[in-house]
Amino acid sequence: MDYIQQIYPNLDVSNIKSRKFSNFVNLFRDIHDLNVFLDRFFEWVDRDDVDLNDESIKSFVNAVVNFLIVSDDHLVFVQRLYPWIRDYTPPSKSTTQQSKSKSEIKLELLSTPTPLHLFNYYKNGFLVKMLKSNNSTIIINVITLVLKYQMFYTNLESIEPVGFQYSLFPLNLIEDAINNGILLTLKQIQTLVFDIINSFNSKNGVMKPNYKCELNRESIESLFRLTIKFSENYENYRLIQILYKITLILTEQSEISIHKDIYNQFHQFLFFYDMVFKHDLVDQIPPLITNNTFYSGYISQFGQDDFDNQAIKIFLDCTKSLTSKTSKKTLTVALGALSSIYPSEIINEHLLIIYSKLCKILRIREDMDALVLMFLIIIVRKFKNCPESLADLLLGTLGDKKKAESLHYSMITTILPYCSMKYLNDHFGVIIMSKFGNHTLVNEMVMSLGEKFTQLEGFEYLYQKLLNCVNPLFQQGVNPLIECVVHYNKDQTQLQPIMNQIIELGRVHPNTQSEAMGLLKLYQSFPKDNRNQGNIEYLFKYIKTKYDMVFKIIDDESTFEYIINVIRIDTFTYPENWVVYKCCIDNGWSDLVLKRFAILLKFISTGSFSSIPISGVLKFINTFQNLLNMDKIIQEYISTSLADSEQNLKSRISDISLHYGPIISKFTDGFSEFYSELIPKMGVFLIGIHEHLFFKANSSFSIYPIGANTKEYFDLNLLLIETILKNQNSLVSRFDDLCRFVSFFSVIDDTDSVRFQKPMIEIFKNLNDESKTRLLDYIVSELHGNLEDSKKWNYLFDQSQTNFQYQPTTTNITKDLELKSTTPKSNIQLPIIIIKSIILMSDMLNLIGIKILSLVSHSFHNMITQWMTTNLCNIKPKLSFNFNNSSPYSLLHKGVYQMKYNSLAYFQNQDSRENIFYRISSLDIKSNLLYIVNRDLQNLIDLKIEFNHNNYDFHYSSTVNLLCHCPNLQKCDLNIIGQQKVDLLLPIFNKLQQIPTLTLVNIRLQYDENRIFPSTKSLLDNHLTNIKKFITINENR
Repeated sequence: MDYIQQIYPNLDVSNIKSRKFSNFVNLFRDIHDLNVFLDRFFEWVDRDDVDLNDESIKSFVNAVVNFLIVSDDHLVFVQRLYPWIRDYTPPSKSTTQQSKSKSEIKLELLSTPTPLHLFNYYKNGFLVKMLKSNNSTIIINVITLVLKYQMFYTNLESIEPVGFQYSLFPLNLIEDAINNGILLTLKQIQTLVFDIINSFNSKNGVMKPNYKCELNRESIESLFRLTIKFSENYENYRLIQILYKITLILTEQSEISIHKDIYNQFHQFLFFYDMVFKHDLVDQIPPLITNNTFYSGYISQFGQDDFDNQAIKIFLDCTKSLTSKTSKKTLTVALGALSSIYPSEIINEHLLIIYSKLCKILRIREDMDALVLMFLIIIVRKFKNCPESLADLLLGTLGDKKKAESLHYSMITTILPYCSMKYLNDHFGVIIMSKFGNHTLVNEMVMSLGEKFTQLEGFEYLYQKLLNCVNPLFQQGVNPLIECVVHYNKDQTQLQPIMNQIIELGRVHPNTQSEAMGLLKLYQSFPKDNRNQGNIEYLFKYIKTKYDMVFKIIDDESTFEYIINVIRIDTFTYPENWVVYKCCIDNGWSDLVLKRFAILLKFISTGSFSSIPISGVLKFINTFQNLLNMDKIIQEYISTSLADSEQNLKSRISDISLHYGPIISKFTDGFSEFYSELIPKMGVFLIGIHEHLFFKANSSFSIYPIGANTKEYFDLNLLLIETILKNQNSLVSRFDDLCRFVSFFSVIDDTDSVRFQKPMIEIFKNLNDESKTRLLDYIVSELHGNLEDSKKWNYLFDQSQTNFQYQPTTTNITKDLELKSTTPKSNIQLPIIIIKSIILMSDMLNLIGIKILSLVSHSFHNMITQWMTTNLCNIKPKLSFNFNNSSPYSLLHKGVYQMKYNSLAYFQNQDSRENIFYRISSLDIKSNLLYIVNRDLQNLIDLKIEFNHNNYDFHYSSTVNLLCHCPNLQKCDLNIIGQQKVDLLLPIFNKLQQIPTLTLVNIRLQYDENRIFPSTKSLLDNHLTNIKKFITINENR
């Protein structure tokens, strides 16, 4: 109270008992009183003898400042508090001054804003000044509120995220504060980095169109450093992944190349974690290798060669000097780099040095055996190139190892084919008999040996060992060694017992494609004339269509015939069977497929398989129509379907009309003959297909883009017209088809001849008036441009012949003006006079249509905004901090928007806020109004104000002051919620009655029945009764 009296000695404080109280605003009875105090308050704060380092003074000043901030009156904020931020100059370097400057304390008092003010600070660049302040309180307040209100991350209830922009929130300033010891609480920094990075990463991978963000070199580096510094290992890996991907998407194209060295840092970090196979799956042989697409964003920008060269350089740098002291982390980065470019050809180019590095790692780091062996297995299997001397060296190195036996076994089987004959002879028998034996690997090894296997010492003995392993009596599955046993067999009699045992036991069936391939090779090792039918049945009983590659090596027609015939006819069109048909066609045995397909269609046409979905048949036809000549089969099926009884005829006609157009268009065999037979059977139901075939150039199955103007197609078109005219009634009830039908006359010269006039007039007379008008509208708008003589259809417009007077329909113009905001204005060709006439019929237009029309031209834009100001102002802008209010063509500048008072926060300076405010035509105020309106709001015609028990007394006087400046107000809505101080409302009611242009006041009273005082109710009732003619009251108690 002492400070208030110093500032405003004339203030009446006689009724104040305490010298300290929180709600000092109750001292001010009207808005003028408050503003006089505020004028003197800000002058007092700037006096030299007022020390803001004094806690008592600072507390008082903070109370006033906080009151102004919380009020969310953004006009007052710019008037009163904006200069404190504007005039603040951050220190040039970190200082350790004993006391804070006055400007710094002012900034500190402004560092706890409301959400709207915080976002405003951000968009105006105020947060940059705050982060530069070297004031820990200010910086911590800023970070705390950015996190609390999730400024970059998610939508608040009424505020859209503004998007992270480094120029408005430079993270290097936070780094500087940490490095200089200004910030000691690091948990918040970790959360801040997490929020910023995750704000870029939308759920569906697509950024929202209104989410604007700015990433430059400094921001990427800062986020990278802070993530590494303050996050746990797995968490920062995940965040770095997001940051890496999103920077490539959001960074400006021109800047990406500048960031190339940053991505090199990213890669070295990511290579440590990112492998093409998981560590817990290294014992899978063949190794599980995923398709590595993580780096595709970088590769699309810089190219595959650039990425490959960078990765191989990192591998070579990390393995440049290999000693027992080389860290596991360094070696893991090297292997990660190698895995990232698998299976690039650059590995093949550096193959020898890569082998030597991996061998060296095997010798110096036993704890990385499993990982290194896996890489060796992957590379040798992929590139199938390992020098004999190196293979011998590797085998020698592995011979000394005692751990990871199964991987050693896998590695030995992989490199043994590349070893010298000495090593082969020494190790081959051991490999076959090993307790870690894997017959799949042995089979691969033996098959890759080629002629070297037959040159081994004791080849016959080794082959017999392999043969003995393939013993169905002791196995539940197909032994993978069957393939190599068949491949190297020299005595057919050795294989027959195996085949016989497999079939007799009936329990040995293939579980993988390689096993199925082995069985097929065994079967095909017998001469074609000596192949047992039982062998075929057994083999494909289990293979069916599961293993695609198997069917590509079948070498005889009888086998395919068996396979196709065992496919159930009702599953014939299933896509999983298509590989069989394609292999059959590739081998020249198409008749097998056609024969089976014909049987299927015959069953369908006779109703034997009504459960087969038509979609499956259509997919099959669309897939194979270009591979097989199935025209006659399909034509016969369609003809048979249409020749059937009346029971299902309608549904079959409908199916053909809807689905068979594209199929018919591809007929190359007897098209005209078939189509001419189809016309009398389908009649009007063929109109849709006919239009697409002959009259729609952009149709997916048009066969003649210009129309039916060749002799053959002309005859078909004429035949359809004559057929339909014979059955007029079917066309009357199908208006859309009638319009299409009329378009078929565009290639006929005698449209107005008697043979066409009479039936067409008869059809026209049978239409209702609405359909008649629509048909004539269609002829006028669509057909006259295509007809050589526009008088061809005059007989339909002749009232003496049709007994109908044609009145053209006014088209809803907005349908033709689907205009995006980016569309050039010159694209609109409608004459201004036409649009003006539409404006006069305003009931035809909705708000979207009005906005579209306003973009026709600059002059028309002015005309329509003037019209809207006087006739329609209920257009609500979707304002946000990303809203562009600077466009000279924004309707906002014309004052035609309905705006909430606190939406002024979205405009960034005093001039734009006040300009918009004084131009507004519809205003909604729900908070305390602190701003003193000082000139007329000439455009304001609609006003909404809410009063509640939280309003300060001066809010009522500020409302009266506002009404004094509304000379053209036409409508006012007052929402009164729980208001007990009715006497404060009376001046407002009285002022409303003095506005001559005001025609309607809506008052909504919202009270709790138990809380309204009788005196209050009586005063309200009496006052409102006196002005009943003027006011509409809606009570909600």
